[in-house]
Amino acid sequence: MKTRRILALVLALTMVFALFGCGNNTPSTTAAPTTTKAPETKAPESQAPGTTADAKAAVDEFLAKGLEKPLTWSVATGTGTGKQYVFMSSIGGVVNEKINNLTWNMESSNGGVDNVNQMKEGTFDMGFVQQDTAYEAVNGVGDFDEAYPDLRAVFPCYTQQFFIATTSEKLGNNEIKDIHEMDGMVCGTGKVTGSVWISVLKLQEVFDMSKIEFRELTTGDTFSQMAEGRVDMSMGVQGQPNTNITEYATNAANPPLYHPWLSDALIDQILEKYPFYSKDVIAKETYKSLTADYPTYGCWAFVFCDKKQDDLACYLICKALFENTQDLAVTLDSFKTLKPEQITNCVLPLKTGAIWFYEEQGVQIPKELYPEEYISLEDYVASLGK
Repeated sequence: MKTRRILALVLALTMVFALFGCGNNTPSTTAAPTTTKAPETKAPESQAPGTTADAKAAVDEFLAKGLEKPLTWSVATGTGTGKQYVFMSSIGGVVNEKINNLTWNMESSNGGVDNVNQMKEGTFDMGFVQQDTAYEAVNGVGDFDEAYPDLRAVFPCYTQQFFIATTSEKLGNNEIKDIHEMDGMVCGTGKVTGSVWISVLKLQEVFDMSKIEFRELTTGDTFSQMAEGRVDMSMGVQGQPNTNITEYATNAANPPLYHPWLSDALIDQILEKYPFYSKDVIAKETYKSLTADYPTYGCWAFVFCDKKQDDLACYLICKALFENTQDLAVTLDSFKTLKPEQITNCVLPLKTGAIWFYEEQGVQIPKELYPEEYISLEDYVASLGK
């Protein structure tokens, strides 16, 4: 009997030691939940519920301090009368008021291509760029002889839509089923390197438009010459509503405007070639001259910068913008519907500091939008103390 008790005790002790020995090598069953990951070349981790209190306190302190040294950025917009200039100037007012040590100097420019080129050269620190132009810049195609892979998106602006306004009764308010229905027309296309011009060039890569006469005219000059009968139409991807169209309609002496639209079949051909476009609709209420909702396609515009720009500044800009959209809506309706999650409409890498803000807001960032240099906010703050 005694022998049996000793054997039982030995067996029990063996099991206890085995349990303690294995406990040091067995993964915890309460590991932090999986967080959003970057591309396979990088494995960023956003702040998870398991982040230590000290780390969170360090991050809070870092953000509360803000920018410790003054920064002055030249911010590219577009022509001084366009919607994008008003949009960016409105945000600039918020940035200059709400963010200590950051000054935005608004700069008029010749449009998206010019904005990208001058950011690459370092003349501009940040700029408004339509996604089709940015896509070509990153890939070194179209108007860009060399790729600019360091371009990063910071925040969404609004969609710009393809729209036709014409004085041609022949086209009228009808569906265009064949691109050659516009043969013989004179069309103003905006300034070379501008978003309207670029969008027309893309159409020419899809369709034979050799029998349309395209003239490099600003949108304002286009509508002035339409009133005089020297130009037949304005066509291209641009922000809506366009003040030139609205102002044209206020003069009863001007010839009436018509708005023919491209058929679904034609739009499908455009979307097949260009991944940054998608189908869209311009509401009837946008212009008095519209007789119904206008079926079309469009492209998001974003504010971009070089990857070398300050990440904390980009975080603070996003925060200031989205905390003040309702006040900004007084200047433009586009601010009424602007949301952080719209950044996921981008097809190009985002700025690291901007990602910090979107992750904080709970936005699920697709892994392909993480740049190769991404570092989480927690890791970045921790690196400052090393």
